[in-house]
Amino acid sequence: CGPEVDNAAVDRWIETVGRRAAAAGVKRIVYGSGGSRKVPDGFSTDKAREQIVGHLKRFGPIAAKHGVVIVLEPLNKAECNIVTTVAEGAGIVRDVGHPNICLLADTHHMAKDGEGPRSIREAAGLIYHVHVAEGNSRGPLGTTGEDQRLYFRAMKDIGYDERISIECNWNDFSLQLGPAIAELRRQWDEA
Repeated sequence: CGPEVDNAAVDRWIETVGRRAAAAGVKRIVYGSGGSRKVPDGFSTDKAREQIVGHLKRFGPIAAKHGVVIVLEPLNKAECNIVTTVAEGAGIVRDVGHPNICLLADTHHMAKDGEGPRSIREAAGLIYHVHVAEGNSRGPLGTTGEDQRLYFRAMKDIGYDERISIECNWNDFSLQLGPAIAELRRQWDEA
């Protein structure tokens, strides 16, 4: 975002990423990148939103050509100053209106900023990927006992049946992975 965006260069990069993703068998590309989409000081947030929508409208056909889906990831307010809620991301995805541009819901970012499960329900049909981690620690589920069943219940309510990734800060991957998966499954089953 900002006054000096080179759309042609960005589009060439997305073409390269799409081609490489297809060659590697990647089906989803996450558009998180708070640094690249941060609204610069003095730049209009409305104009930045228009830029993001414009980018994604151009990216949709490129993604489709390569058989990938780009999922827009809302980040918490400490990491970015635009697209900071699932609700805001859903509005952008709706405005783009391309089947290869979808939404990501990340329970860490949602919990950190106090965004409730209602946003997930209101984004039914748009969410194509989910990240989970504890909101306060950004650790794997089970680190501090944070309960995310309300988010999982909302996902079940909208019929979400796509991938869920544990995207967190690992202290010891080999020791934490098994318990994190077990905790994710337990909370999902109980939701």
